[in-house]
Amino acid sequence: MNQWKPKTGVYFDGTDYFTLASPGAGIANANPTHDEAWSISFWIDGYVYSTGTIYTNDGGSGDPGWHIQIDSSGRLKIKAGSTSGQTYTSVMTQGIYDRESGFVNVVFTYDGSANRTGWTVYSNGKKDPRWSFTSSSISSIGSTSTIKVGAGTSSGDSNTDIMYYRVLNNISMWSKALSDAEVHEIYHSQGAPGANNLLRHSAASNLVAWWLGSHPSDSKTTVYDRSSNSNNLTGNGFDSHNGVITLR
Repeated sequence: MNQWKPKTGVYFDGTDYFTLASPGAGIANANPTHDEAWSISFWIDGYVYSTGTIYTNDGGSGDPGWHIQIDSSGRLKIKAGSTSGQTYTSVMTQGIYDRESGFVNVVFTYDGSANRTGWTVYSNGKKDPRWSFTSSSISSIGSTSTIKVGAGTSSGDSNTDIMYYRVLNNISMWSKALSDAEVHEIYHSQGAPGANNLLRHSAASNLVAWWLGSHPSDSKTTVYDRSSNSNNLTGNGFDSHNGVITLR
């Protein structure tokens, strides 16, 4: 039973979010396309109910992108598409909340096959059997102008940002489809020397962004990328009650 809890996190109140404006092209800039292998890992509080968009690189105005969201029923979704075009949605058959587990680590890996069968989903270091992907091609996801963490929209969302509510911690993006062993290593990294030190991970050379929420300089206006790529996030709308906070 994992009772790990970070000392700090980023608290979203449903009105604020972070952006990575004018990112470069491709997964090397945390901006993956439909035919690039990549992975994303994040920790959310399994004890409380969360909703909203965790990550998107959909630039809006029909610009196709990836979307990772939790819907109003507590189901985690991965979407590919746009507000005006194609949508490929896979939904976890159950919520991700586990009151006995504290923070839950979720990892999505994608093999770059341009098909939704290329996705694999992990929960707390193990493949999650609640996910099933049928074959369907994915296309037209290119590099976009703005990446958002804590907000985003996609097909079926009425072109309105779905704002994230509750805590996120330790978001990392990788330029490969992580293996089972590499995902397991992320889950167990919280006990490593240093603050969940992914820089010591066996796939650290593929780490393209690492937003932890506990960098000494992290604030309500900036969350720094702890990889070597300077993909820093800029805060929008945070006040004294949200943003980077100490978790009790």
